[in-house]
Amino acid sequence: KRDAFTQRWGIDAVYEDFRQMVEQERPDLVAVCTRAAGTDMRQAPDASYRVDLHAELTIALADMKVPMLYVEKAVACSMRRADEVRDAIMSNGTLFNSGVLRRFDNRYDVVRDAVLTGLIGEPKAVVHYAASSLLHGHIHSIDTVSWLLGDPSITRVRGEFEPRDYVVEGGHIPFDPQATYQLQFDSGVKAWSVPAAYWEFEVLGTQGTIRSLNNGGDV
Repeated sequence: KRDAFTQRWGIDAVYEDFRQMVEQERPDLVAVCTRAAGTDMRQAPDASYRVDLHAELTIALADMKVPMLYVEKAVACSMRRADEVRDAIMSNGTLFNSGVLRRFDNRYDVVRDAVLTGLIGEPKAVVHYAASSLLHGHIHSIDTVSWLLGDPSITRVRGEFEPRDYVVEGGHIPFDPQATYQLQFDSGVKAWSVPAAYWEFEVLGTQGTIRSLNNGGDV
């Protein structure tokens, strides 16, 4: 595969071991785009499966002092590993981005501007509409909800998984579940996810409401 890549793209700097690549090339930025769980699907063979490639690679690259990291979702497959990723990033002073794309999509600017400039009054609630998985989808929805409100801190979280008959084995489930949630921010605003429609965000204020439709295509 490395030979085929070199022939197609004319790039000779190909490596089998990422550590060797970093030591040899000293890159300013590394993008971690492997499969998060090391499988072709978003489901592990069983609940005892513990591969967490994104977390493993991110921690190792931060410890190798790579200045900037872009890490594809899911950043980690457990809260423990997510905390370890956070600690490695913070202790090494690494610049980190996890591809939360909608905050960089200018189609959503009109919604955020309406909220932050007071056009709809004081925001009271936000609703995200779309059925989505916890790790691969709600990384986007929760980040977008937070960004539309000006990134206040989240103080409370309540969630529910689907299907409800999932089995927990050894504290793990072998797939990325569909999920819904309720959030509360330190500003007092609450947010909900509703598994309906196609990636829509609605902000309700004391003087009006604004809603993005069709994955940001309309307002």
